[in-house]
Amino acid sequence: MAGAEVQGTPAESITPKRRYWRASFADGSRANMAFEKKAPGKTLVSVEHGKLASAARIDAVKEAWRELMIDCIGVD
Repeated sequence: MAGAEVQGTPAESITPKRRYWRASFADGSRANMAFEKKAPGKTLVSVEHGKLASAARIDAVKEAWRELMIDCIGVD
C-alpha cells in the first residue's frame, strides 16, 4: 500500500453481518477493512489504516486507498 508490502498472510473472517480483512505491512502499519451488505446491490466498505509514521505517510496511504476504491468500483 503506497510502497509498503503486505507482511505475512492477511486474515479474513466472516460474521453474519460483515466480512473482515486485516493485514500488517512491512512499514509497521496495519489495515482493517469491513464489508457490510446493505440494500440490494449496495455494500458498505470501511477502511482503517493505522500506525502510520507521519502526516505525509497518512496522506500517501489515504490517496492509495482512494485510488484502489476507484479502480474497484469504476467511479471517481
